Amino acid sequence: MIFSGKKSLLFLFNMALLLSCAAILLANSDTSATESRRTQTDDLTLYAGKRGSDKIGGIDILHHPKFLDATRAAVADPVARAWIQGRKAPQNDPSISRIGDYVIVTGCETHGCGPHQWAVYITPDGSRVKACYFDEGRDPTHAVWSAPHGVVRLGPPHCEAGKDASGIELAMPRPQRS
Repeated sequence: MIFSGKKSLLFLFNMALLLSCAAILLANSDTSATESRRTQTDDLTLYAGKRGSDKIGGIDILHHPKFLDATRAAVADPVARAWIQGRKAPQNDPSISRIGDYVIVTGCETHGCGPHQWAVYITPDGSRVKACYFDEGRDPTHAVWSAPHGVVRLGPPHCEAGKDASGIELAMPRPQRS
Protein backbone atom coordinates (compact mmCIF):
# COMPACT_ATOMS: atom_id res chain seq x y z
CA MET A 1 0.00 0.00 0.00
CA ILE A 2 1.46 3.31 -1.08
CA PHE A 3 0.39 6.61 0.43
CA SER A 4 0.72 9.93 -1.23
CA GLY A 5 0.74 13.48 -0.01
CA LYS A 6 -0.53 14.21 3.50
CA LYS A 7 -1.29 10.56 4.32
CA SER A 8 2.32 9.59 3.56
CA LEU A 9 3.71 12.35 5.78
CA LEU A 10 1.30 11.45 8.57
CA PHE A 11 2.29 7.77 8.31
CA LEU A 12 6.03 8.64 8.45
CA PHE A 13 5.50 10.99 11.38
CA ASN A 14 3.57 8.31 13.34
CA MET A 15 6.24 5.70 12.62
CA ALA A 16 9.00 8.06 13.76
CA LEU A 17 7.07 8.86 16.93
CA LEU A 18 6.49 5.15 17.62
CA LEU A 19 10.18 4.30 17.10
CA SER A 20 11.25 7.20 19.34
CA CYS A 21 8.96 6.02 22.14
CA ALA A 22 10.24 2.47 21.82
CA ALA A 23 13.86 3.68 21.99
CA ILE A 24 13.13 5.75 25.10
CA LEU A 25 11.40 2.81 26.80
CA LEU A 26 14.30 0.48 26.02
CA ALA A 27 16.88 2.99 27.25
CA ASN A 28 14.99 3.56 30.52
CA SER A 29 14.49 -0.14 31.18
CA ASP A 30 18.23 -0.74 30.71
CA THR A 31 19.09 2.10 33.09
CA SER A 32 16.53 0.90 35.63
CA ALA A 33 17.97 -2.64 35.60
CA THR A 34 21.51 -1.32 36.03
CA GLU A 35 20.41 1.03 38.83
CA SER A 36 18.52 -1.79 40.53
CA ARG A 37 21.55 -4.10 40.36
CA ARG A 38 23.88 -1.40 41.71
CA THR A 39 21.50 -0.42 44.52
CA GLN A 40 20.86 -4.04 45.38
CA THR A 41 24.54 -4.80 45.97
CA ASP A 42 25.43 -1.52 47.73
CA ASP A 43 24.03 -2.83 51.03
CA LEU A 44 26.37 -5.49 52.42
CA THR A 45 23.70 -6.71 54.87
CA LEU A 46 22.15 -8.57 51.93
CA TYR A 47 25.03 -11.04 52.21
CA ALA A 48 24.29 -11.92 55.87
CA GLY A 49 23.34 -15.58 56.20
CA LYS A 50 25.08 -16.48 52.96
CA ARG A 51 28.45 -18.01 52.10
CA GLY A 52 31.39 -16.15 50.60
CA SER A 53 30.80 -17.61 47.15
CA ASP A 54 27.09 -16.67 47.06
CA LYS A 55 26.46 -13.86 44.60
CA ILE A 56 24.07 -10.94 44.83
CA GLY A 57 23.67 -8.90 41.70
CA GLY A 58 26.35 -11.06 40.10
CA ILE A 59 29.05 -10.41 42.72
CA ASP A 60 30.15 -12.30 45.84
CA ILE A 61 31.21 -10.40 48.94
CA LEU A 62 34.92 -11.25 48.60
CA HIS A 63 34.96 -9.44 45.23
CA HIS A 64 32.64 -6.61 46.26
CA PRO A 65 34.37 -3.23 45.79
CA LYS A 66 33.44 -2.11 49.32
CA PHE A 67 34.90 -5.28 50.84
CA LEU A 68 38.08 -5.06 48.74
CA ASP A 69 38.60 -1.34 49.48
CA ALA A 70 37.98 -1.86 53.18
CA THR A 71 40.35 -4.81 53.52
CA ARG A 72 43.04 -3.00 51.51
CA ALA A 73 42.72 -0.07 53.91
CA ALA A 74 42.66 -2.18 57.07
CA VAL A 75 45.10 -5.03 56.42
CA ALA A 76 48.68 -4.01 55.65
CA ASP A 77 50.09 -7.55 55.85
CA PRO A 78 49.97 -8.91 52.26
CA VAL A 79 49.74 -12.56 53.37
CA ALA A 80 46.82 -11.87 55.71
CA ARG A 81 45.12 -9.69 53.07
CA ALA A 82 45.46 -12.47 50.44
CA TRP A 83 43.74 -14.96 52.78
CA ILE A 84 41.02 -12.48 53.71
CA GLN A 85 40.31 -11.55 50.10
CA GLY A 86 40.03 -15.23 49.15
CA ARG A 87 43.18 -15.35 47.03
CA LYS A 88 44.89 -18.06 49.12
CA ALA A 89 43.83 -21.67 49.13
CA PRO A 90 42.83 -24.11 50.34
CA GLN A 91 40.23 -22.43 52.49
CA ASN A 92 36.62 -23.05 53.42
CA ASP A 93 33.88 -20.98 51.84
CA PRO A 94 33.62 -18.05 54.29
CA SER A 95 30.45 -17.58 56.32
CA ILE A 96 28.71 -14.23 56.62
CA SER A 97 26.63 -13.03 59.56
CA ARG A 98 25.35 -9.78 61.00
CA ILE A 99 25.98 -8.82 64.59
CA GLY A 100 25.13 -5.31 65.77
CA ASP A 101 26.47 -2.69 63.39
CA TYR A 102 28.67 -5.13 61.50
CA VAL A 103 28.46 -7.63 58.71
CA ILE A 104 31.02 -10.26 59.71
CA VAL A 105 32.81 -12.42 57.18
CA THR A 106 34.79 -15.31 58.68
CA GLY A 107 36.98 -17.85 56.97
CA CYS A 108 39.68 -20.38 57.66
CA GLU A 109 42.05 -22.82 56.08
CA THR A 110 40.48 -26.11 55.00
CA HIS A 111 41.17 -28.76 57.69
CA GLY A 112 42.96 -26.07 59.72
CA CYS A 113 40.27 -23.76 61.07
CA GLY A 114 41.65 -23.72 64.59
CA PRO A 115 45.23 -22.80 63.74
CA HIS A 116 44.53 -20.57 60.70
CA GLN A 117 41.51 -18.24 60.58
CA TRP A 118 40.38 -14.72 59.80
CA ALA A 119 37.39 -12.40 60.28
CA VAL A 120 36.37 -9.03 58.86
CA TYR A 121 33.92 -6.76 60.66
CA ILE A 122 32.54 -4.24 58.16
CA THR A 123 29.62 -1.83 58.33
CA PRO A 124 26.90 -2.35 55.70
CA ASP A 125 28.00 0.76 53.81
CA GLY A 126 31.69 -0.19 54.00
CA SER A 127 32.62 2.97 55.93
CA ARG A 128 34.08 1.20 58.99
CA VAL A 129 36.15 -1.95 59.09
CA LYS A 130 38.40 -4.03 61.30
CA ALA A 131 40.01 -7.34 60.53
CA CYS A 132 41.38 -10.24 62.52
CA TYR A 133 44.00 -12.69 61.28
CA PHE A 134 45.29 -15.66 63.24
CA ASP A 135 48.04 -17.98 62.04
CA GLU A 136 49.27 -20.35 64.71
CA GLY A 137 52.46 -20.91 62.70
CA ARG A 138 53.35 -17.22 63.01
CA ASP A 139 52.21 -16.57 66.58
CA PRO A 140 50.40 -19.30 68.52
CA THR A 141 49.32 -16.96 71.34
CA HIS A 142 47.85 -13.93 69.52
CA ALA A 143 45.55 -12.95 66.70
CA VAL A 144 46.36 -9.68 64.95
CA TRP A 145 43.53 -7.15 64.74
CA SER A 146 43.99 -4.32 62.27
CA ALA A 147 42.13 -1.28 61.00
CA PRO A 148 42.77 1.66 58.68
CA HIS A 149 45.52 4.13 59.51
CA GLY A 150 47.91 1.34 60.51
CA VAL A 151 46.18 0.54 63.79
CA VAL A 152 47.17 -2.93 64.98
CA ARG A 153 46.26 -4.72 68.21
CA LEU A 154 47.02 -8.20 69.51
CA GLY A 155 44.18 -10.30 70.86
CA PRO A 156 43.42 -13.84 71.98
CA PRO A 157 44.29 -16.59 69.46
CA HIS A 158 40.99 -16.73 67.56
CA CYS A 159 38.95 -14.73 65.06
CA GLU A 160 35.46 -16.04 65.74
CA ALA A 161 32.40 -14.04 64.73
CA GLY A 162 30.99 -12.14 67.69
CA LYS A 163 34.20 -12.38 69.72
CA ASP A 164 35.67 -9.00 68.84
CA ALA A 165 38.72 -8.53 71.03
CA SER A 166 40.16 -5.59 69.10
CA GLY A 167 38.89 -2.55 70.96
CA ILE A 168 39.15 -0.85 67.56
CA GLU A 169 36.43 1.56 66.39
CA LEU A 170 37.65 3.68 63.49
CA ALA A 171 36.21 5.20 60.35
CA MET A 172 37.62 4.39 56.93
CA PRO A 173 40.13 6.93 55.63
CA ARG A 174 38.74 9.23 52.98
CA PRO A 175 40.17 8.74 49.48
CA GLN A 176 42.80 11.30 48.51
CA ARG A 177 41.75 13.61 45.71
CA SER A 178 44.25 14.48 43.03
